[in-house]
Amino acid sequence: MLQDDLNYAIHVINDIHQNTFDHIFGFTNENIKDYFDNFDFKNKDVLSVLASSDQVFDMFLRGAKSIDTFDINPLTKYYFYLKKAAIQALDKEEYLRFLHEYIIKNGI
Repeated sequence: MLQDDLNYAIHVINDIHQNTFDHIFGFTNENIKDYFDNFDFKNKDVLSVLASSDQVFDMFLRGAKSIDTFDINPLTKYYFYLKKAAIQALDKEEYLRFLHEYIIKNGI
């Protein structure tokens, strides 16, 4: 099953779409700063669409106690783990370079 998911992810990354849910958004397409400023996440349990994971990381930085996620695209969880690992392993400059070099240039 994991190998099937990895093979499928390679096809998605290479822009081979089998249905409308294959695309993984590299970044949020919403202005989360403007509307998240209107909510208090501190010590709250939160539910969010996973998508690009940007909302989840932002909610965490705003003090959410726990965050449950869902998404119709099962590949978003792997993208979340990729971004999480990059955040943990890289300093800010390296992370931004990683986002630019890997994600933006590869059209994820």
